[in-house]
Amino acid sequence: MVRAFKKVNRFLLFITASLFITIGQANAGLIPTGVGNVLLDIDTSGAEPSLLGARNIDVFGTGELYDVSFVNGLFLDIFVDESGLDATDEATATAFARSLLDFVLIDLPVGNFDSLPRLTFGCEFECRLTIPFSFRLFNPNAPFLGNVVDTLSAFNDRLEGGDSTTGIGFAFSGFGTTFSDGEVFADFSLSSTAPTQDVPEPPTLAFMMLILVYLVWNNYKRT
Repeated sequence: MVRAFKKVNRFLLFITASLFITIGQANAGLIPTGVGNVLLDIDTSGAEPSLLGARNIDVFGTGELYDVSFVNGLFLDIFVDESGLDATDEATATAFARSLLDFVLIDLPVGNFDSLPRLTFGCEFECRLTIPFSFRLFNPNAPFLGNVVDTLSAFNDRLEGGDSTTGIGFAFSGFGTTFSDGEVFADFSLSSTAPTQDVPEPPTLAFMMLILVYLVWNNYKRT
């Protein structure tokens, strides 16, 4: 009988540990905003939270969801050419930029990502989130300097009235954001997974864990 109880205890401890791991993975920096199904990807390991991107943004109001990552680097390394662009015209780039201001760069209890632009990855003081949308091949033999990228940005100012979608700019395809403390690329892509309502929420999982802990303790006392 004692041996049987010990086996049960080990099994229950294994299940409890698995649930802890599952909860940790399910909430690994993904914070719901309360706006639709949007989740903010936030790094909370530092002294201040850092906004890395977002998931499940309904950019066009059609139910088609997009993810976005904020990336520092060279255009050629991140997007390569126009095949890496999800925005291929000014209208799409404008919608992407607007969605950042409306659904992502917002103030939440975990961090004031609208009022404090420095909380966005790659930015200090103010933040320009650049969205490339057109790649013009001028010189195939000199891709670093000879080709031009059209861009449009979401600009997050420390002053609320300064937030805006900026007009079209352009740069050589070799440009990047690595050496700027106020600009970062916004790399959009279609969401890989649709949001689901079937996954138990953390409070439910926590309640299940409490029951399992009680069962383990109760069996331990019997042994």
